[in-house]
Amino acid sequence: MLSPMAQLGELLVNALYLIFLWILAARMWRAYHEFAPERQRVARWALLAVIALIVGDSFHLAPMYYFNPWGGGSGTATAAQWLGLGRLASAFTLSLFYFGLTCYIYRKFDRAWDGLAWALLATLCVRLALLCFPQNAWFTLETNIWKLYRNLPFAVQGLGVAGLLWHYARTAPEGQRLQRMTLVIGLSFTFYFATLIGTQWNPLWGLAMLPKTIAYMILIAQLYRLEFIPT
Repeated sequence: MLSPMAQLGELLVNALYLIFLWILAARMWRAYHEFAPERQRVARWALLAVIALIVGDSFHLAPMYYFNPWGGGSGTATAAQWLGLGRLASAFTLSLFYFGLTCYIYRKFDRAWDGLAWALLATLCVRLALLCFPQNAWFTLETNIWKLYRNLPFAVQGLGVAGLLWHYARTAPEGQRLQRMTLVIGLSFTFYFATLIGTQWNPLWGLAMLPKTIAYMILIAQLYRLEFIPT
């Protein structure tokens, strides 16, 4: 377990993250409805991806605030159930987030779906299927090897999206912005797996989730600047 001060820092960063994302999502929603249909055709998938991300993370983080170490009940069965439900919701919607980004990329560059797109969709299906297995023990406080199993296809999906974006960004007018998004996705997965693997030996590795969270804030901010600032 992290120290109370470390948990407080984590809660504060996550609160800033949710506030930031909800504000940007609201601005995206408003801008989207002012766009011409052709621009909406591209921006729609970016907007849906962000909505999926923020809804899942809200379900994930809300129980963490309710069952905090200072309010009591953080180690009860009820807390484990709600925290597990939040983790499950976030795992599901994060996969949809990267699926939305896949559709966004193919729309933005006006490409027909190819073998890579179908492979990413298949990876998404494998990931969602793995989330349904009871071995995940979502509603308990225990961790097991299934935490790694269910995240391997997620890494393939996310890094596949990053590779796809990098490939098309080379010839795009806004190529540098798109490539920065690619690098941020790579960093987010680096910090995520540092937490996933490192916490097996030392709980302090859980703090690597904080730069992962900041990476997602940067990613969404770049997406907002790229697609939702009227030009």
